[in-house]
Amino acid sequence: MENENKSEKAFKLDKQIKERELERRKLFISNVLDLVQVYDEQLYKYVQGEGAEPNWAGYLGDINKYYPRSKIERWRRIINKLIKKFDIDINSFVSVPETRLEIISSIAENKEDAENLIADAKILTSRDFTNLIRVRQGKPVEDNCNHKFVTYDICYKCGTKVKQ
Repeated sequence: MENENKSEKAFKLDKQIKERELERRKLFISNVLDLVQVYDEQLYKYVQGEGAEPNWAGYLGDINKYYPRSKIERWRRIINKLIKKFDIDINSFVSVPETRLEIISSIAENKEDAENLIADAKILTSRDFTNLIRVRQGKPVEDNCNHKFVTYDICYKCGTKVKQ
């Protein structure tokens, strides 16, 4: 009986977490769409005020919104390719991790290709998705690679690696 209660509780909490995460992603993408517009039209210059040279990094670094520039740049590339160029609906990829979307946006040749990759990204494991991308790029995957291993000495204090 206790295991059933814990199991029920676990699935309920898991469902809530997934629902909130999906909502968080949707809100984040809405913010990124607005940020892309702010960047493209250089509207950040009007928000930052006087006394300092307005810049994009400073705008993003505002404590009330704080976004790392690299994250927003990643999403600008994704949006420019998948939404603006290929006219793909955001809701079709909101559940896909951004690292996969970045890869898709960099290699997709057209809308159909991007949609197929997005569909794969939703269901494949990390390893299978990586292999799919490597095959598309003409690179070997684990199953067909003639492995050539390299051994490194790694400093346990600072992490410096030296090839043996």
